[in-house]
Amino acid sequence: TNTVQLTVFNAKAQAIDPRQVTLEVRLEAEGIGPLPVKLEKAGATGAYRSAAVSLPRPGTWTLTVRVQTSEFEAGVGFTEVSIS
Repeated sequence: TNTVQLTVFNAKAQAIDPRQVTLEVRLEAEGIGPLPVKLEKAGATGAYRSAAVSLPRPGTWTLTVRVQTSEFEAGVGFTEVSIS
């Protein structure tokens, strides 16, 4: 089990609390995912955390974050994590 922590910032580099934040993980090389990850508010503005992220297979996992800041605005970001 792995822990993921993230903080959401606006274009002015200020931490913000958006309407919604979602996270999913996938291991494309093995056709695994997307698997949703439950995030919890971590106290500080814009901070989220999950202490129950399972990346059980070695390889390059893609973590995709979707942030909805208003009814009409949303953004998507991703990063890759290598598990050996």
